[in-house]
Amino acid sequence: MQLKKLLAERRRRISALLRRDLMDKRKPVIACILLVSIICMFATVACRPIKEGEAVKATIAYIKDPDGLESGYSSQVLIALSMMRHDHGFEYDVLEGGNTAQIKGNVESAINNSSYRLVFATSYIANAELAKRSREVGGTKKISTIGFEASGENIASFTFRNEEISFLVGAMSATISKTGHVAYIGAFDDSSSIPFRVGFAAGAKTVNPRAVVYEEFLQSYVNPAKMSETVAILEKSGCDVVFANCGASVLGVDNEKLSPGLKVVLASGFDFESPKIVARINTDVQSVVSDMIEMFLNDELAADNDYSYGYVNGIFTISVRENMDNAVRTLERYKQVFAEYVPEIPRTEEELEEFDFEYWSTVTVSSD
Repeated sequence: MQLKKLLAERRRRISALLRRDLMDKRKPVIACILLVSIICMFATVACRPIKEGEAVKATIAYIKDPDGLESGYSSQVLIALSMMRHDHGFEYDVLEGGNTAQIKGNVESAINNSSYRLVFATSYIANAELAKRSREVGGTKKISTIGFEASGENIASFTFRNEEISFLVGAMSATISKTGHVAYIGAFDDSSSIPFRVGFAAGAKTVNPRAVVYEEFLQSYVNPAKMSETVAILEKSGCDVVFANCGASVLGVDNEKLSPGLKVVLASGFDFESPKIVARINTDVQSVVSDMIEMFLNDELAADNDYSYGYVNGIFTISVRENMDNAVRTLERYKQVFAEYVPEIPRTEEELEEFDFEYWSTVTVSSD
């Protein structure tokens, strides 16, 4: 009986060793089978017939303005394009111009290039030119502007409710100002500036009805010298907080002749670091571009339509220096007053003419 048990145990061990040896020999075969299966799977996907209008055939052109104004936006746009291409398989081109003439030339080239099915931009110069030339577009080509309101049969605009974020900046500026004098400095005094300057003034006056609100325009996005000169004049008038919405011109605040106590709130669109910057607006352009491309690929991008994004749906945030606790408290408090005040703030010339906000007033002190 003992011998039978020993023989049975030996047969079990030999059987186990044979099975293990067989599996070891099969491993390369199994690996080859798995590798072939994976290759076949990807080949099937890659080689399947492409239906008419699928995203794989789409080509997108982004008109980039490299002058510094859009550096913050452009980096986000490129990330969105790269990620969306990875997910959807389209191709895109970045058309970059060094000056206004080159940017306009890139717009013309993109509009006339039949391989582009979507053309869009984020800078004012490129967007304005796209809006002007959009009537020349036909067929399946789509034109989009980001941060610029345009209308027409062949163009869709993705705009930001800048009056919302500007209202909060104004409220915060009036809170941190020791003199009660605050200023909005923009690039151009045109219709696009209305939501910024009126929203800023309304926010400041809501916190401090006696605040003095200045507004100045540099007539340029790239004029640091003019910025330094304007801020120096404002400081003499008692201004100690500035909302800079003037692109690369904001570099002028680092002039050593200006007071080290000057506080600057920086609008989005230009990346710049300075000890004087106490807060900055962040705009999630990447999400907006991703939404636009998604709509385009799904054939849901409607022409003559304005897709509007604001603070409430998370497109805007304000980052504040760590020691600015009172500013943070103000932001949290005045988020709650949007329903009462912000809808009244005008975005167009027509709305501005009808605007009757009892606290709103501005003073201009430029040397011109």
